[in-house]
Amino acid sequence: MKFKNKKILLFMGSILLLLLIILLSLYTGCLRFNYPSKTEYPIRGIDISRHQNNIQWDLIDTTEVHFVYIKATEGSDFIDRKFSYN
Repeated sequence: MKFKNKKILLFMGSILLLLLIILLSLYTGCLRFNYPSKTEYPIRGIDISRHQNNIQWDLIDTTEVHFVYIKATEGSDFIDRKFSYN
């Protein structure tokens, strides 16, 4: 019975430690999602490549988007067919 309790305590302690590491990483900025602060980075942009297919330009909020980066090539032998359209 004591061995089982030790295993449960070890498991719960490991989970708690992992959660603490994740929370600390989020708090310090070591682990972050791709949502930069609007106050630190007020100029916003989007990138477009062949992966987005047809762009609906009228749906893009121009108050939020200040620039567009359009990728025309990949490597030395691929040219995006929709580059001139976009």
